[in-house]
Amino acid sequence: MRGYDLPDHSPRAGTMEAVAMLQALLKEAPDHPGVHHYVIHAWEGSSFAKDAWPSCERYAQLVTNIPHALHMPGHIYSQTGKFAEAEKSFGDARENELGYIKADALYGSGHHGHNTHYLSTAYAFDGQYEKAKEAARGLLEFKENPRELAQVDGNFSAYRQGWFALMRAMVLAQSWMNFWTANRCRCTIGHANRLGGTGPWASRTRRRAMPRPLWRKRIRWMRSSSNTKKWSSGNRRLSW
Repeated sequence: MRGYDLPDHSPRAGTMEAVAMLQALLKEAPDHPGVHHYVIHAWEGSSFAKDAWPSCERYAQLVTNIPHALHMPGHIYSQTGKFAEAEKSFGDARENELGYIKADALYGSGHHGHNTHYLSTAYAFDGQYEKAKEAARGLLEFKENPRELAQVDGNFSAYRQGWFALMRAMVLAQSWMNFWTANRCRCTIGHANRLGGTGPWASRTRRRAMPRPLWRKRIRWMRSSSNTKKWSSGNRRLSW
């Protein structure tokens, strides 16, 4: 099962053989949760994704207390334009998983981030932008641990999933003022700090995230005679 190539959804080598096997298993074991799980994975990204709707419905009925099982039908629903159903799937999975997170301090937050990212995206594609932003901001409450903080190119922590979800919701809502002011400052400066807060990248990130009055104040400070020597030639070349 190797998936499909976009944009024409053409199956890769071996994919249709896997689909045929799963079609046979649906007849042999129509109430096996694993069959429905793999049907959803195998049909996702295809030109016939809506054929997995029965498995989406049955899977959620068979497995009611596992977050990933509640989450997976949303993949098919969102791909096939059934956003209300996708929102329910991802929403049910979120509530279920938050219960596990609250009950166990060692329970990871990565899957919760993935699921809520998809929930926010479904809301945004459905035109429910405020709900999309609210779901995304909920992920920003999950602070990153030292290992996640150290991953400069890691995009899978709950916090970073929330950051990307929030950016998508703002763009789709065309919330340009919020995008370029409050949220840009809060998210971008925070991201620079989490990456260590040093070096030209972090400095440039903070500068670009500054509200315009602070830009002017910093320019005046750099241009004053007493501070000229502190303004390195490297920084001088950076555009403001």
